[in-house]
Amino acid sequence: MCYGGKNRGGWCAAVTEEPTKERTAQWRALWEGDRDRLRPDRVSGRALLGYLQGRYELTEMFDGWAADCVAGSVLENACYCEKLPAGARPAARTFYLENSGAGKTLCGEGGDSVPGFFTVEGSTLLWDELCAARGLDEEDLQNFASVAQLVAVRERPGRPVG
Repeated sequence: MCYGGKNRGGWCAAVTEEPTKERTAQWRALWEGDRDRLRPDRVSGRALLGYLQGRYELTEMFDGWAADCVAGSVLENACYCEKLPAGARPAARTFYLENSGAGKTLCGEGGDSVPGFFTVEGSTLLWDELCAARGLDEEDLQNFASVAQLVAVRERPGRPVG
């Protein structure tokens, strides 16, 4: 997660370094306080892409290397991989966000078609926005770090409402 933001506990959601014991304790406390009010609301990759296309100008990349990076990110993370249907491989689609319109706010600071997985390079703000838009499923709600992350990005001042 990137640290030093103004969200609960002084952190925002994009994970960029190993969490400390103190940070983990903060996440657990946040999870314990908020888990009962949250309901599963995770959207599909297709819905997440629709959300992005409705807000930003995207250009699809037809780059096998980029698609392999996205698929590899899913396959190398057990918490993502176990959400795939048995034997399925992510059908990654990659995009870049144009530095125009609403995208100007995020530039300078990717998604696939399986259950709402995404990878963002170059913008923790976009990662946070997608995390908030995607939501969590029932299993995610049992993970204190996932809940803390979602609460932080949904409560971030100035977060786009999607």
